[in-house]
Amino acid sequence: MTLKIAIAQSSPHNGPLKISPEDMQSPSYNVFSNIIQNLSIISRAAEDAKAQGDAELVAFPEYFTQGSLDGRSYLAEPAAWILEYLQNLAERLDISIAGTIVELEDSSFTASQPQVSPFGSSDNNAASQNVWTQFIRREYPEISNTDQLGNGENNLDHHRSNEKKDLPSSYSSEIVSGSASAAAASADAGMERDKKLINVAYFIQGGTGEIIGRYVKKNLWISEREYLHPGIDDHSVFTWNGITVGFLICWDLAHPLAAQALAKRGVDLIIVPTYWLETDSQPSSDAFDPPKDYEYNLLQSLSYTRAFETETALVMCNAGPGVAPGLMGGSGVWMPFKGKLKGQDLVAQRREKEGGDDATELCGYEVDLGLLPVARETYKIREDWKAQLEAEKE
Repeated sequence: MTLKIAIAQSSPHNGPLKISPEDMQSPSYNVFSNIIQNLSIISRAAEDAKAQGDAELVAFPEYFTQGSLDGRSYLAEPAAWILEYLQNLAERLDISIAGTIVELEDSSFTASQPQVSPFGSSDNNAASQNVWTQFIRREYPEISNTDQLGNGENNLDHHRSNEKKDLPSSYSSEIVSGSASAAAASADAGMERDKKLINVAYFIQGGTGEIIGRYVKKNLWISEREYLHPGIDDHSVFTWNGITVGFLICWDLAHPLAAQALAKRGVDLIIVPTYWLETDSQPSSDAFDPPKDYEYNLLQSLSYTRAFETETALVMCNAGPGVAPGLMGGSGVWMPFKGKLKGQDLVAQRREKEGGDDATELCGYEVDLGLLPVARETYKIREDWKAQLEAEKE
């Protein structure tokens, strides 16, 4: 069986870390303008993937709709409306969509939100956007704290610091805000939020818009542990077009047991939305003078290794160069016997003709899953794992 898969290596726009009180009170200000930019890029990529590559699936990076949420937890509030937008897009274009959305773990908080989408195209959309902006102003007064104004749109805040960051056991206003100073502002304002955030990968089926796959990221990158909570459920798989599919997200790639858990459930295709930066190991690695492409090569090696040891096709989509420094790309498809597949640029001609500042790289791949049974018979890795488990039970 051969799949047609597109990888949209986009460069997500980040929201501001701080917003002036004047902007927050302005009827024309849109607090989710970065999400709207990203959704526009996503729509164009999905349209091109279908029209130019006849793709059945388009895979996007981690944080592809909201950008980095480090210090920007307010961007998780409209998660349900982002998901609805993507479902409508997948249904309209008849193309499946895979990527991640950061959302509130406790859905009961959504009851107090505006019950209207900030991403619609109706005539009253400006009014709905203003309602959302005022909601965010009330719920997150710390982002308009005049003591620390500054846009910070291109700040990635994803690198490792020298501080030890364990997985959070509780969720305070300090974790929600992403910084101690912002937490203090929340406390001064009388805020007592307990809004836990989770990073969720979704697989939305083309033609129906149905959510057929969902996974909460279990292995959080160091800086993510300040504001995200890890998933606790076991890795699971789902069926799409007769294929067994599973998710990993970014730092999951560094944990072999995560991929093995999917292999033990018979996975054929692993999708890995990723937000891996060339600066992730800094400043710890600086003293050892690592090669400039150290992180890039590490990500490539892990992708190939996970595909080989699980005897699967692995689709990794990393955020690519463009909007902010540190983004490095390197997306692709890896398989046993093949290594990294060669893709076809689906938008080169249009980009050359139209120009513009859309940094998205869209590549199409024909993925022959027929080689997987041969690889499994050749290497017998899954067979060995199964034998080891049975031996341990005796």
